[in-house]
Amino acid sequence: MGHSLSVVIPEGDAAYLRRLNNSRERHIGERTALLNQIQQLVFVLFPEFRKVIKDMKTKTALYILNRYPTPDTIGGLKKEELGEEIRRLSMGKFGESHAEMLIKLAKDTVGIEEGAAGLSMDIRHILIQLELVNKLIVEIEDEMESGHP
Repeated sequence: MGHSLSVVIPEGDAAYLRRLNNSRERHIGERTALLNQIQQLVFVLFPEFRKVIKDMKTKTALYILNRYPTPDTIGGLKKEELGEEIRRLSMGKFGESHAEMLIKLAKDTVGIEEGAAGLSMDIRHILIQLELVNKLIVEIEDEMESGHP
């Protein structure tokens, strides 16, 4: 009847590149899901965090969450020390004033306190998964650029 579709099955380098691209897209989806989970957990634990650091995907935000997983740990920091850390990480975008605000908000947070240790462990585990997924994406992109199987 002439109503059929023709399918082109890639071969060689095109097939290899397609497989790499499919894998990369899958990992990017995983990364997005992990970042969404972190945002949700931070919202429950320390909702004021985003008043200071708006983008949870930044190295600075992920570093703070990894190093100081609960509002209590952030609240116990000195503004000069945290300010210097985040200034270096953010290449000057954040500084002592941001650290001071973050510490003040951490001390007065409306986030839940019951089970905070479990939530912070969850965040830490997601950060480990996120680091792995990022490494996989970089490896795939490097392989796509080199172009040989």
